[in-house]
Amino acid sequence: MQKVKNHLCSFPGLELPITVEDIFTDDDYELIYDRARFNKKVDIVEHPDLFGWTMAQTEKMHWMYSPNEHKLAGTEIILEKDQDFADLTFEERKYLGYRPPTSIGVITDKDLMYKLREFAQDTFHEDYLADIWSFGGKKIVPITLIGFSGPSTFHTEGLTGWRKVADESLFAHRIETSRTSAVVNFRLIGDPDDSSIEVAEPDEYFTEVYDNLNKEYISKWKKDGKEPETMWSEGRGISVSSSIDQTSSDEMLSHLTPCGKIEGYHDPFLLNLSSWHRVNIKTEAPRLSLRFMGHKKHSFDYIQQLIDEDRFLKC
Repeated sequence: MQKVKNHLCSFPGLELPITVEDIFTDDDYELIYDRARFNKKVDIVEHPDLFGWTMAQTEKMHWMYSPNEHKLAGTEIILEKDQDFADLTFEERKYLGYRPPTSIGVITDKDLMYKLREFAQDTFHEDYLADIWSFGGKKIVPITLIGFSGPSTFHTEGLTGWRKVADESLFAHRIETSRTSAVVNFRLIGDPDDSSIEVAEPDEYFTEVYDNLNKEYISKWKKDGKEPETMWSEGRGISVSSSIDQTSSDEMLSHLTPCGKIEGYHDPFLLNLSSWHRVNIKTEAPRLSLRFMGHKKHSFDYIQQLIDEDRFLKC
């Protein structure tokens, strides 16, 4: 077992009750491995608030994905197939522009959903798994898939930043939307030796910039009456949005202190989504994870307590 207290914990020997073949059809494999061919089967309708992605339904999955997985989000830059990022400059400050995740999916097949839900209930502490979601008028078990074909920025998808600065009404809205405190990841596709995940802790300066940006984000939300799209700090050092906050600028990265990593992807692992973390992938080969989403009402401190008391796993 590999652990980074308050951030990461792996679970050697823990296995899913299903295989990739139980989930995917030929269409799903085409979306993952041959995006251009898959695009010919669907209508491309871009959603600017979601990386410019489109959506598609396969036999057992609903996918949100990038029609061109090599286009840098928020720009017109097309990355080469083996190029993970581009050097960008804003007001003489340099930062790296990374491609976003290539796809996010939810399982819509009822038999699969409830088999995985039963597995989660039998495996994890009863407080862990999120409540049933409503997605497009359908009831969805809070289990998602996420795909990458290259490394990520340092980012956070958690709630800690919001807990510090949001008032009760807005925080209640955030609780009902895309973010949560923790996730348990299982590798579905990808070389287990090809990747690692590392976490870092921000210093006081980084935290001050991040908190102030969240306050600006909330102020704009209240003023406009709707949640803003991506907002950047001065000099584009940090960005915040509805689902993910990121940094890749040289200046801000110098204010993050590495505190541990998990090498390889041989075992499932629990991640504190409020941690600043990045995924390192050595090749452009796709990596796809299945994720059990934690309950929004619990902080990671509570989940860490369950781990420390050897109560997080039932098995």
